[in-house]
Amino acid sequence: MSDPAAYEAALRHVGYAVLPGVYSEAYLRQATAELDRLYSELGRPPMSCSGRRQHPHPTVNGFTTPVGVTLAKLLAHAPTLTSGFLHPKVLDAVRHVLGDDLRIETTGATISDDTRPIHAWHRHIGGPDEDMPEAERPGRVDPDRIGRLSLLIYLHELGPETGSLLVYPRKLSDPLECPFPNDLHQQWPGQVALSGPPGTAVLVEERTWHASLPRTGPGTRRFLGAWLGAGWLPACINFDDSVPAFEDAALHRSPDHG
Repeated sequence: MSDPAAYEAALRHVGYAVLPGVYSEAYLRQATAELDRLYSELGRPPMSCSGRRQHPHPTVNGFTTPVGVTLAKLLAHAPTLTSGFLHPKVLDAVRHVLGDDLRIETTGATISDDTRPIHAWHRHIGGPDEDMPEAERPGRVDPDRIGRLSLLIYLHELGPETGSLLVYPRKLSDPLECPFPNDLHQQWPGQVALSGPPGTAVLVEERTWHASLPRTGPGTRRFLGAWLGAGWLPACINFDDSVPAFEDAALHRSPDHG
């Protein structure tokens, strides 16, 4: 599947789309080196903990949760990754779905190892504002339109050894209720385990339930991520204030685009 319209159809009918191995080995090496540099600047903290632990640093925004070390404001701290961050095939797909006036809401990355447990089933309605009470979030999800996508870029092979990404297929019009509310830490009937070579990108619609299994062997798992929003969405409250400095370059558009 390489037609942007086919990716939109997948996002509408199953809630996700996979672009296998689109990122070059050179970009993956560069991204791996940048993540390792930022992780070292944070003092190489343990890759999992109970709760959430912030890592104060004068320039790097990082924190640890039970599922890994998260680096926020990624492109502000690793600007050399900007021009290749949205591969042309990824950019064509998200522009087709979200429109030419799409916005980058946040960028980040997560590093984890074999101490990471299952990342229980969850979804991200509201994107950067998902932890806010629903009544306080700007805007609502539209049952007929896709307004926000999560982009995941895997620097290693995506599969059982590195920790499979599980998704529960859903149509855009399906009910929002959790299908198995008592089994958030279990595998679900009907789930799909995604796989792909290094450099695979996954687009996930904000209402889609997904989970991540632990690694089956030793090693480190790294992926880059971003929240991408349609121009018609109200601006999120927890917007990454570093985005304006690099957004046009990442989206490959001129500064006077609009």
